[in-house]
Amino acid sequence: MTTLLVSDIFPPKTGGSGRWFWEIYRRLPRASYLIAAGEDPRQAIFDRSHDLNLVRMPLRLGSWGLASLEGLSGYARSIRALGRVVNRGRVGMVHCGRCLPEGVMALGLKAWLGVPFACFVHGEDVTTASNSRELRWLVRRVLHSAEFVVANSRNTERILREGWDLPAGRVRVLYPGVDTARFVPAPRDPIIRRRLGWHDRPVVLTVGRLQMRKGHDTLIQALHAIRLAVPDVLYSVIGDGEEREHLQALAAREGLGDHVQFLGEVVDEELIRCYQQCDLFALPNREVGRDIEGFGMVLLEAQACGKPVIAGSIGGDGRDDGHPGDRPGGRLRRAGRPGRAGGGNAVESRSTPFDGRGGPGLGLLEVRVGRAEPPGGRPLRSRPLSAGGPGGPRMKAFLKSAADLVALVLVFPAVLLYRLGALAGGPRQAFPGWSQFFALIPGLSGVYLRRAFYRLVLPRVGAGSWLGFGTVFSHPTAEVGRDVYVGLFCCLGDVTLEDDVLLGSNVSVMNGSAQHGTDRLDLPIREQPGVWPRVTIGRDSWVGDRAVVMADVGAHCVVGAGSLVTRPIPDYAVALGTPARAVRYRDGAPAPQGGDPQMAPGSPRIAAEPAYRDDSG
Repeated sequence: MTTLLVSDIFPPKTGGSGRWFWEIYRRLPRASYLIAAGEDPRQAIFDRSHDLNLVRMPLRLGSWGLASLEGLSGYARSIRALGRVVNRGRVGMVHCGRCLPEGVMALGLKAWLGVPFACFVHGEDVTTASNSRELRWLVRRVLHSAEFVVANSRNTERILREGWDLPAGRVRVLYPGVDTARFVPAPRDPIIRRRLGWHDRPVVLTVGRLQMRKGHDTLIQALHAIRLAVPDVLYSVIGDGEEREHLQALAAREGLGDHVQFLGEVVDEELIRCYQQCDLFALPNREVGRDIEGFGMVLLEAQACGKPVIAGSIGGDGRDDGHPGDRPGGRLRRAGRPGRAGGGNAVESRSTPFDGRGGPGLGLLEVRVGRAEPPGGRPLRSRPLSAGGPGGPRMKAFLKSAADLVALVLVFPAVLLYRLGALAGGPRQAFPGWSQFFALIPGLSGVYLRRAFYRLVLPRVGAGSWLGFGTVFSHPTAEVGRDVYVGLFCCLGDVTLEDDVLLGSNVSVMNGSAQHGTDRLDLPIREQPGVWPRVTIGRDSWVGDRAVVMADVGAHCVVGAGSLVTRPIPDYAVALGTPARAVRYRDGAPAPQGGDPQMAPGSPRIAAEPAYRDDSG
């Protein structure tokens, strides 16, 4: 049987993931691996330079969602074309290059032909998908349907575990590597530097697509300060993208036209020469919205060429050294020279270049048809479920998983009808009725059916959640964490229930106390616009029966039965009364003596969610 890699990004198309796949799959047996790669105008020349078992097809989609005709038709065409490749190549396993769109294609192949798949995750691909409820739903389906997931860094692994509820045993970390036979140090060459326009000037180099998260603008603006110490510095930028016009205008506006050079995209041979001849490599990456730098292979390439590097502390390149990433716009951190351990080395000490001989770069994951194992370790697949006896925890976990699967199948027609209604009238109109319908299904079967329905329509519903009879959600944007318990007859608005939250029966979570305006006397209250802030109940918090919650509740809190929460409750607080006030703190901090409970010493503050206005009345 053959393993099929599906990736729109593959050489000669530029991109770090494409280069990573090239370095991995060109080292694997030709007879066992087949590649379905996206099309590129330069593909004919490139494909004559290798002997990979490769087929080109249009994998680039105009829309990654399924709610549009463009997205549906694009996925249908791609899945049909890939199906023919699977049948001709006797494919028994699919590796998809990203969750979107390749992962959805693999999901379609699994449903159609029964072929299992694994998925590579790069970090930014799943964080940016979180900005869309539809894309988040698709990514969640892909991740939880994959046999296993390959993360490119510890930070990406953390995102998958904490943000997408993936068990640690289903995620394998495989760091990208560098071909150290090509990316090598070289002596300073005046001829090459003169041809590049560098001459004897000190050169700072950045390589990457010109997009906001790369932080090119930060370094351009920093040149004023750099020039105080290095007057003749030159900032050379390799790459192209949507930010090029803005960056060129910024350099001109700052009077730095003689100190910033845009080289555009260059071929690999020229790229390596630039690495070898620069004096310093910088990647001042940052977080823009939820867009992060998943790893930063260019850092490894520069280090392999013997250059010191500077990296932002956001994403895979900043968090994999054990230091927490700074917030957007935060500090840059010196990453050090290759081979130098410690000293804040942000990349090299954690990433061993792949040497083509089974070294650590690939040794973290042995790619095999249908399975993945750490070398010398146990397979990803668990031991037989019968271990521990027929009544043991493994069998109980199996039975629960089977019940969840049956429930997912049973609710699928309802999910389809809901999606059609959402297309016609919008999710906010279609959702409440279905929530009310599933709320009235009694018994244990109702718990499983509710959980299955919400897992398919809400952005997040964690494993082990228990949603009681009569409980309704009014907003399709609500999120439920792992092992959450919600009692009977609760009414929940636009809420985030973090992991291990307990809600008693008849609890109401409202979105603030100003859902309707009351200022005007010439309009009925129901027609006056209100403000609906999202409410978060922090992890491991317990809200008693008949409490009404209108504001955020921190982590590890207890809210007494019948209490009315009108203002944010700090972490670890025990809050009682109407309105609810902190009477003591579970972490031992002193109880407040009157005044605002948020101002009690030793209690972390809660960051308020941004509100949105509802002008619909």
